[in-house]
Amino acid sequence: MATGILAHLEVDYDEVFDAALELPRLHGQSIPVKTADLLHLAIMEFGFDHFVTADKQQHEFAVRTGIHSVHLPP
Repeated sequence: MATGILAHLEVDYDEVFDAALELPRLHGQSIPVKTADLLHLAIMEFGFDHFVTADKQQHEFAVRTGIHSVHLPP
């Protein structure tokens, strides 16, 4: 955190859970997404601008929702 690479962001987790519930409704469910993946993507609405994942399905869903996502294959 001291180098500026990582940051601490406080969020209202009730809002994060609400946002996670909305993602499949707003963007379709043709790509299977796990609950934890939805929570990771939902938190993007609260101040993050880059998303990096090794999970191809999570990446595809992120792109579908308009999130700038980078896929790093395992």
